[in-house]
Amino acid sequence: MRRFVSDFLLPVVRGGAVHVGRPIGLPAVDRMLRDLPLVEGAALDRLAACRIASGTRVAPVVAPPPFDETTVRLAAALHDLLALGHPELGGTRSRRTDRVAAAALELASVGAPRSASEAVNRHSLLARLPEIVRVDRTVHFWLGRQTFVGRRVPPRVTALPTLRRVRVEQTSRSWLREIGIPVVGRQAFLALNVASPLGEALDPLRLEPPIAWGRILPVLRFPTLARVVAGQAVAIGVDRSGDALADALYRFASFHDPPPGQPGIDASPEAIAFAPLSGARRVAGRSVRDVGRAARIGGHRSLAGARRRPGRHADRRVAHGAHAGLAGGRRRQR
Repeated sequence: MRRFVSDFLLPVVRGGAVHVGRPIGLPAVDRMLRDLPLVEGAALDRLAACRIASGTRVAPVVAPPPFDETTVRLAAALHDLLALGHPELGGTRSRRTDRVAAAALELASVGAPRSASEAVNRHSLLARLPEIVRVDRTVHFWLGRQTFVGRRVPPRVTALPTLRRVRVEQTSRSWLREIGIPVVGRQAFLALNVASPLGEALDPLRLEPPIAWGRILPVLRFPTLARVVAGQAVAIGVDRSGDALADALYRFASFHDPPPGQPGIDASPEAIAFAPLSGARRVAGRSVRDVGRAARIGGHRSLAGARRRPGRHADRRVAHGAHAGLAGGRRRQR
């Protein structure tokens, strides 16, 4: 537990080099929780201070976030998702990757936050997740080259740099935007977003996976956080964020999001009607209000064929799609 807190969890929250070790399962989390009194208090104090600083960027934090079972489970789920990208797993689907992904899904399945403070506490743990990068290093020398994916170069490889003409190239790649979540770990990543939906709500323009009302609605039910989300959307740009939120709402209202078997809130007349009344109503404009009006009229009927009302939003198309190159997305037209 001591190494997990100081070498992994603290750098994830504060910043720095993150050490990813062997995958962690639920039994290992139970053992770590039993060893909790053995963890040095200094590391937990630094972690609590960093989480308070992260949480106060969203809402006032009255008390330090608790270091409880939910915290350890979400951190372990993130650890296992990062482990799926380790070169030792081969980058392909296998029994081992399936077991790691299943463990991550089990750890992340803690459900949506039940209060605004709980949502902020969970967000303070995962707020910097989009900033995680993997540093790859390639060492060139007189007899060839050697690549170290996400690892430091051993001193023996760079020994005698002048004689061996050693040169090191370093490349940083974003974990979410460039490397991407492996297909086998997608369900676990979505469950992680259900458990901590505030980060997704504050990033409406993300491409893969795109923002989904079925995951962010639980956090928009809290007025304080809904205002924060609306303010962030305005800061990004009313047109861009409004179109993304409206497109996500059409998918949600037409029962296409979340797909069967994926975590999130299923569409219902109450959920669809509530969405335009949340903080996003000030952002998405008339197109979102039209979806809510159609939902209240149509009830459970699918809204896949719904059309926006003519007006200044009629000629807009939302750019969304897969992680690589906006595949399948519709580009915005004026």
